[in-house]
Amino acid sequence: MKGFILALVLALVGAQKQDLEPVFHIGKTYQYGYEGVIQHWLPSRGLAMAGVRLTCKLEISCVSRSDHLLQIRSPMMEEYNGFWPTDHFTPSSRLTDTIAACFSQAFKFEYTEGRVGSIFAPEDCPILCINLVRGILNVLQITIKKTQNVYELQEAGIEGICQTRYVIQDDRKNNRAIISKSKDLMDCQDKVVKNIGIAYIRPCPTCPLKARNIKGTAMYTYKMKYYDSGALVTSAASEQVYLISPFNEPKGVAVMEARQELSLVDIKRTPISAPKTPLQNQGSLRYQFAGELLQMPIPLVRITNPDLQLTETLRQLVQNNEEGATKEASVKFLQMVQLFRIVTLDQINSLWMQLANGLPYRRWFLSAVCAAGATDTFRFLKQKVHDEQLNIWEAAATLPLAFHFVTPNKQTLDVASTFLTCPQIQKAPILRTLVYLGYGSIVNKYCAQSSLCPDELLQPLHDLATEATSKGSAKDMALALKAIGNAGEPASLKRMLKFLPTFSPAAASLPSRIHAAAVLALRKIARKDPAKVREISLQVFMDNTLVPNVRMVACVVLFETKPALPTVTAMASSLLTEPSLQVASFTYSHMKALAVGRIPQLYKLSAACNIAIKLLSPRLDRLSYRYSKVVHVGGYSSEYQAGAIWRVYLMNSPSTMFPSDIITKVRGYYANTATDIIEVALRSQSLTKLIRKQNIPFAEYDTYKALKELGKTLLGWKELPPEDPLLSASVKVWGQEIAFVDIDKDAIQETVMSVTGSSDWQPVLKKVVEEVQRGISGRWTLPVMVGELRHIVPTMVGMPLELSLCGVALSQAVAFVETQISPQLSDNFRPSQLLETNMDIHADIKPKAYSHMIAMMGINTQYFQSGLEFHAEFSANTTMKFDARINMKEKNVKIETLPCRQEVELAAVRSEVYAISRNMEEVDSEKKSQLLPKEEVPRVSDQPVRPSERSSGPGSWKQSSTPSVISKGYQQGSEEAHHHSAGGRFYTHNFCGKFESLGCSACLSLKSQNFAFLRNTFLHKLAGELEAKIVLKPVHADADIDKIQLEIQAGSEAASKIIDVASSVPETEDERFPYEDIKAKLKEILGIENVFKVANKTRHRRRRVHRTDNTAVTDLWAEPSATPLSSSSSSFTASFADGKEPGKEDKKGEIGHSGKKRGSNSKSSSSSVSSASSKICSSSGEDHSGDRHCGGDSGHYNQQANLPVYQFWFKPADEQYPGREVLNGSISSSSSVSDEGISGAMSQPKFLGDSKPPILAAVLRAIHRNGQPTGLQLVLYTDTQPTRSRIQMFVSSITGSSRWKLCADASVTSSHKVLGSLKWGKDCQDYQIATQIATGQFAAYPAMQMKLEWPEVPSIVRKTARW
Repeated sequence: MKGFILALVLALVGAQKQDLEPVFHIGKTYQYGYEGVIQHWLPSRGLAMAGVRLTCKLEISCVSRSDHLLQIRSPMMEEYNGFWPTDHFTPSSRLTDTIAACFSQAFKFEYTEGRVGSIFAPEDCPILCINLVRGILNVLQITIKKTQNVYELQEAGIEGICQTRYVIQDDRKNNRAIISKSKDLMDCQDKVVKNIGIAYIRPCPTCPLKARNIKGTAMYTYKMKYYDSGALVTSAASEQVYLISPFNEPKGVAVMEARQELSLVDIKRTPISAPKTPLQNQGSLRYQFAGELLQMPIPLVRITNPDLQLTETLRQLVQNNEEGATKEASVKFLQMVQLFRIVTLDQINSLWMQLANGLPYRRWFLSAVCAAGATDTFRFLKQKVHDEQLNIWEAAATLPLAFHFVTPNKQTLDVASTFLTCPQIQKAPILRTLVYLGYGSIVNKYCAQSSLCPDELLQPLHDLATEATSKGSAKDMALALKAIGNAGEPASLKRMLKFLPTFSPAAASLPSRIHAAAVLALRKIARKDPAKVREISLQVFMDNTLVPNVRMVACVVLFETKPALPTVTAMASSLLTEPSLQVASFTYSHMKALAVGRIPQLYKLSAACNIAIKLLSPRLDRLSYRYSKVVHVGGYSSEYQAGAIWRVYLMNSPSTMFPSDIITKVRGYYANTATDIIEVALRSQSLTKLIRKQNIPFAEYDTYKALKELGKTLLGWKELPPEDPLLSASVKVWGQEIAFVDIDKDAIQETVMSVTGSSDWQPVLKKVVEEVQRGISGRWTLPVMVGELRHIVPTMVGMPLELSLCGVALSQAVAFVETQISPQLSDNFRPSQLLETNMDIHADIKPKAYSHMIAMMGINTQYFQSGLEFHAEFSANTTMKFDARINMKEKNVKIETLPCRQEVELAAVRSEVYAISRNMEEVDSEKKSQLLPKEEVPRVSDQPVRPSERSSGPGSWKQSSTPSVISKGYQQGSEEAHHHSAGGRFYTHNFCGKFESLGCSACLSLKSQNFAFLRNTFLHKLAGELEAKIVLKPVHADADIDKIQLEIQAGSEAASKIIDVASSVPETEDERFPYEDIKAKLKEILGIENVFKVANKTRHRRRRVHRTDNTAVTDLWAEPSATPLSSSSSSFTASFADGKEPGKEDKKGEIGHSGKKRGSNSKSSSSSVSSASSKICSSSGEDHSGDRHCGGDSGHYNQQANLPVYQFWFKPADEQYPGREVLNGSISSSSSVSDEGISGAMSQPKFLGDSKPPILAAVLRAIHRNGQPTGLQLVLYTDTQPTRSRIQMFVSSITGSSRWKLCADASVTSSHKVLGSLKWGKDCQDYQIATQIATGQFAAYPAMQMKLEWPEVPSIVRKTARW
């Protein structure tokens, strides 16, 4: 009896669930009201947002058990662009008419047990309208389980098949039920998504995603009413939310919200009239992509006559470019790219015939054709190369871009294969290389879309490898391997093993560079089959018979496969018996670089390397850079999930001192994806062998003579050995090798022949000189689309949500250069004749660079656009108009140019974010709103603040310490203003520097308007208006400036040039002074006596008061015996400005601060080892015992008490005693230079001009029409000795009244230490910076120590650093 009752209850429950399935009865028409809304915004009040809304009436009628008709009536499209909630949706009548036209007929769909099947629509119905129908029917998609009220399943919908959770609440009393449904759009078995342009970005499938930068979910709520034969949906509400965080910030997100509402209005017995035209099956609920793939994220263009529009757009583009309208030109260029994706091949050829002869049109045309990436544009380039309508340089520039941007499909691959057999390409080695590498790249992109790659696609590359092996052509072998590496398919592994002696004994006779190329080609294959590549590379690495360079590249490939701990441990164990120190050093440094990594994708590998290096001997870490190394620099932010690394692989040979192979690469990480940005490889083994054979004694020659001897060797290129190239170079961009070159005897001869038709290089140089003499003039423009990244997913409403980024770079130059050479070159030209000539150059050059990046989040279709749009621009513009006279014999260069006449913007960066609404029917009525409400920004004057206006501030400039060239002109100032308002935060800041004597001023202007004060995220900082620009402005001067002159004199006449400028009367040949007189005059002119006068006196410590603290100022130009006081908190040992040894009493009884009083403005830094106290023993004003002095023991005790322990572990390389003995032994302040302060190390008052004449003099002056010239003069001294070198530079005003000077001194005291200082101000005494770099050991490890010391710097520097 109990079993019978239980069965009855279960049957009743099952029947109740069966009744819950929604049904529409035959003969009835159900009328619903429908509203679908999509909005895009940032989650903060008072910000602009954009959106669209579709409202209509729906009629659903059941015509059979599964077939239903849907009639959409009274549709209305509305746009929203403004600030919520003050603004409202505005109807778009023309867009409504367009949508209503495709809804005029009824649609048919299959509907059974709450699930939507096939959808039928008229043949000519646009895909957009069908997707809108899918969005409506997606609301009715309900999956009912008869035995459960809470359940999960993978449900099909407009977004694909995604994880869905149901909760059913029965209200039997009221005969109703509520169904709640939620979807995780990030957990889909088959998600509808379209990615464009991100084939080279590699996701990490094994990485745990702690936080996604894109999150999506959808929620549905249904109200059902029970009927006898089922249930009826009386209302439904749904909401879909996408959170997009470009910088992976939890709070820095942009929001896309879609909502749908469906409510039952009436039930009628009038059926819907059957469609008049036949309907075709359009598929299921799954969203279908169509025209939105062609529409780039740029303003809409109504396309009526594409070829005519292309012609007009191209002409406008050239006109805008000539007029300087770069922003308009960049947008027009993108529009032209979009038009090229639509036109046919015949239309492209017709346009080429019209405009190909015009050089400005030709460059824009070819760049747009490459960027279009369509099959017809790709086929067009093939025809032009075949017909030789493109010269070799045009083809070399366009082919890599064309292969990069082309859409990978079967048609484009067929066209790409015809490039390989084109005779015009086969006879040009440059083009042949580019085409094979490009073919490998396009195969890689095509095969990335499927798990299996057709063998016929790889066959041309395999055939090239086979043919090269049979002919014994090393060049073709390298090309085949690099192209196969670009393809990156595991099917090529068997072919590649034939080039490795470890697996094919016949490969032992091949050059080692072929072995290395074969190993490096495995890197991309490792992404599809890491286990197999790991096995191969490990065997190559363990093969001791191979040359070290091949084994080292195998180590690189092996770590690219992310081996587990057992493999890494096996590598470490092999190093214990490794016969090659080059391989051991390289592998150890590579493990060490990986061990310190913090990239999530490399966590396991980093942990394995940490364990492995503990098994190895620390002596491997002490090997110098004569052995192979891996240099690793990088960082990763776990907060923003972004980072980058830069690695340099330095591979040495046992017989070379410098690296023979260098590979450097930059890799970026973002949101658990990785991409190789750029990689450059250089191989120079043959070059080093050639130089070594010449036995050039570089150690005995100076730099000039060494370079001269090296040049003689290289100029005899006809005698070079033909076996191996002297130098090989390759470049990879986004992980794809785009070009490589082998510089050998044949390559040099072919290049010279292609340029001049002759194999001799001297006629080449003469031809270049003759061309320069005839003058150079023209306009050059190079437009390039730098990238197009798009990520498109459907929304529940049936409209696409797009995240896109595209950019354009324009570089152009207008130049006119006229050159005269005297005496004229003889017919029997020799390059040495150029060293005896005078050249007069008149040049007017205007280079310009511009880039424009557009990012969009929103709806982007060919009918309408709505969303948030970000624009970023960079522009650099300058004018170089000058006259130059070059006297090669006298080593004199004189350049004259005009002063500032008008305001010029040298460089600028601007960005802004808008909420945009556009539709095709109203192209000219674009709606655009800034995210922040428009409010007037309080204007801050661009004039700099005078020093007197801010003299009360700390560290203010002193008028007396400013030279005439600066007191009259170079005045710095900065202004800062912050303004808060309801609309955001306004910020302006100006940095200006005036050079009145030169008649110009330079200003850096910073302006921003954002709402980072609401949410301190990068996204909120960018969501506004930003501007940073550098402007050159004319300023009023006391006398009109006629011209600005720069004269450079090198050699023995450098000193006389400074004297001539000071006396304003050039000396004649009969008036040559002896050097002693010249030296005296030069010291007087430069004020050297004032600079060095401190060194001639007994040192007294000076006090400088800053706020309430006292500090001693270090004298960087003290006598050698003096050990100046370092007021820094990081100087290594005691140092005194008065030159007294520890334990001696100061004459004035003034003792500096103790370690307790270090609150001065003097700063110092050490990058490797920090130091301790500022002095050994001292007494402050608070010490009631009075002035006192300390003996060596007590001073040493106090010093050790303040020094941190780790300080003693750094031992300079030139230190004689072991580092640990410092802990127990006595410390002498004069025992080594490292024990002194940086300033003491630089305390060499010797003026090089006392024993050496200057090697260079430069004078920058403004020539006034009525007045004395003003400007600056520079003198450079050098002293090179076998054991040490020194350089001094002095900059001063050419007017005698100013005592402002800049003094720089740098010296290499030994092979382990470099010292430098920079001082400026009145007699170089106001501000100073000193540095010391030393190599040595930190405990048992090699280390480098860098110390910086800046007792005082200008206030503008501190303000800039704080900003």
